[in-house]
Amino acid sequence: MKLRRKIILIFSVILFITITINTIYLSYTSLDASYRNLIAYFERLEETMVQSIERYIVMMDLALDDLTTDSEFIRGLSIASDAENNGMSTLLTAQNAMSQTLYHSAVVDNFYRVSVYAPNGFFLSSHFEKNDILVSFSDEAHEIINQLPWLDTVKSAPFQRHIIPPHIDPFCIAQDICVFSAIRVVMLYGQPIGYVEVSSGAEELASIFGSSNDPYQVQAVFTDGTIFYKDTEDCAVYNPEDFPLMELCTYRDPNGCERYVMRAESRWLGLNIYVSEDVSISRSYSMRQIYTYFELALLIFMLGMLIVILVSFKLTQATWLLTDKVNQMPVSRLISEPYATRELMVTRPADGEIHTLEKAFDHLMAALRTSVQNELFLRENSLKAQLKALQAQINPHFVYNTLNIISAKSMESGNEEISEICNQFAQMLRYSTDTRSEVATLEEELEHVKCYLQLSKARYEENLVYTIDVPQDSLCLKLPKLTLQPLVENALSHGYNGPANRRDVSVLGEIRDGKLCLTVRDNGVGFSPEKLAELTAAIHSIEAHEPFDPALARHIGLLNTYRRLFFYSSGAIHMWLENDGGALVHIDIPVDFKAHDA
Repeated sequence: MKLRRKIILIFSVILFITITINTIYLSYTSLDASYRNLIAYFERLEETMVQSIERYIVMMDLALDDLTTDSEFIRGLSIASDAENNGMSTLLTAQNAMSQTLYHSAVVDNFYRVSVYAPNGFFLSSHFEKNDILVSFSDEAHEIINQLPWLDTVKSAPFQRHIIPPHIDPFCIAQDICVFSAIRVVMLYGQPIGYVEVSSGAEELASIFGSSNDPYQVQAVFTDGTIFYKDTEDCAVYNPEDFPLMELCTYRDPNGCERYVMRAESRWLGLNIYVSEDVSISRSYSMRQIYTYFELALLIFMLGMLIVILVSFKLTQATWLLTDKVNQMPVSRLISEPYATRELMVTRPADGEIHTLEKAFDHLMAALRTSVQNELFLRENSLKAQLKALQAQINPHFVYNTLNIISAKSMESGNEEISEICNQFAQMLRYSTDTRSEVATLEEELEHVKCYLQLSKARYEENLVYTIDVPQDSLCLKLPKLTLQPLVENALSHGYNGPANRRDVSVLGEIRDGKLCLTVRDNGVGFSPEKLAELTAAIHSIEAHEPFDPALARHIGLLNTYRRLFFYSSGAIHMWLENDGGALVHIDIPVDFKAHDA
């Protein structure tokens, strides 16, 4: 099997195993996270429901307390409950006083109805329009009141507030209205004289315990087993002993549906609240996440295989080039066809052992053709020198003329922007290729930087804003050519993440302590602490004339620029870096800087 295929096979297996393990790990992590999120979701629901129902019952208690602690109200109810021993005028006066207290209560209007009644048929409501004109002291009122099923329970604990689960309002004759109530016995001198009942519509419970749009179901059950609230489609029967408080449990309802259930408790109300959700809903969400992970893993595997193939081709390139070279150089033709044996190196020093092997092979071939090698070497090197000389003689005026042609054609077609870009590029090219002098004035350098920024603005448009602020009296100062433009280019190339970011670049200058101090500032991501430490160490190495590690400055243009400036100025020019809302590059150049012309 060829080396290339072996590398592809080995790395593809490693890639497959790695991606599979990571995908399985992410899947299990996702399931665990989904379960923990469900627990947190249920806990928030339970806490909200308990707080809401307790707050609402507190409001009912306030309404009950507001009436049962009012002396005039109790006195009126006492008269009404003993109507046989009181005259009609006294009874009407007492009823009017009770109505005034009832209608002027600040809490009563928050509920469907507040009713006051007595076993003798006395009935008074906060909203008569809701009771279909049930007449007080009528036979109908007497019958309805004395048939109320919860009165015995209420009378058995007269000093407590009792909550009546949702039921059909017995005082509304014309239509069936579902309400729930809080009721209390009114006591006078240790004897019950009547009842005060605060009723609210059953829809209030629906708003407290959830909505039909939610995926969960709710049951609220008193400790005696009385159901206070439950969703219509919920057929489950819960035993509080089977569900520890605020713990997520699984439960299979009578329909065979498996559910997640969590129980919360309001000890003050003696109420257990069960929130449940179909297990399939949570599992469906988790499976969608797992499918997404596997789709992403497949995509990563395909991209990884592409990278493996490209890398394997790159790694084995030197091997098959050397093999091809050997196959094209048979020993029998070394003397008869000396030119056919002359080959260039097909590998690089970075190829390591393969490069060493090729050198050894070339030395072996050189020993067999010693008689012709010198002549071939001289002839080939002479040809190469001529070729390089010809390549170096490309007339730059050809490039300028071509740019002028493009500019003229753009002006003819009305595209002034292309014409301006060509002119700016030609100006930059003319400045960069001018070898008559290696120094320039600050004004010339800034003009070169402006051309580069204008060309960059054609790319970034409104996302690029630049500022150049230098003293007017410093424009005539001398400095090495191409000092600022590489720094500005480095800021635009490496200082930002993504092309859509707004780029603010400024070139600032001032004369301080006999030096021209130039600063290139950007508003990008700045230098990371590690990169800033590496660059500072490299700058110190350059200034100390220590050996410079090429790997440290790989792809870092500003270090290469500083090396050129530092050694060209014999150590007179200095640079340092810092972060301040972006990257800052400072350069100090002596005002009396002198440099020789080329």
